[in-house]
Amino acid sequence: MPIAAAVAPLAVAAPAEAFTGNIAGIPINLIIVGAAPAAALLVALTVIGTGALQQLGRVLSGESKGYFGEN
Repeated sequence: MPIAAAVAPLAVAAPAEAFTGNIAGIPINLIIVGAAPAAALLVALTVIGTGALQQLGRVLSGESKGYFGEN
């Protein structure tokens, strides 16, 4: 417990903007905040995009007619 008591004031004293500077003109804070949504968008596009392309292929080939009762 003494270690936690010693570390707590240091955590409170840390500045809110601990990361400063920029990379290629973009602030580091913006890069850190944008990394998670960018990764989620990439995964969503990969998963949804492949399914959409597969369905488009079915529609164009006429294979999808059987799914909608158009026999």
